[in-house]
Amino acid sequence: LDARFNYPWGIVFDKSDNSLYVADCGCPDSAHSNDRIRRISMSSGMVTTVAGSAQGYKDGVGKDAHFHHVAGMAVDEDNAMLYVCDSANSNIRQVNIITGEAKTF
Repeated sequence: LDARFNYPWGIVFDKSDNSLYVADCGCPDSAHSNDRIRRISMSSGMVTTVAGSAQGYKDGVGKDAHFHHVAGMAVDEDNAMLYVCDSANSNIRQVNIITGEAKTF
């Protein structure tokens, strides 16, 4: 496990792909303001970034998406979607688990 989590704020389990999804919050006083949605494979332990790369607000795919203070989420296993509280932007964001596309819901 070589991933660095800064401030994991929310976590959900998706039994359809046997993965944990972590809302890794970015705190302003930290050198590591992640604000990313991370996947932890329960079978391999591998950690990958689904969406996000920096604080801000931007719809996009993978690292092109920006969040600011992700604070929790829910999973829709039937449609392969995460619904993420993007609290500092006062929005709910929809993240496609398969493609990594994040957009305002």
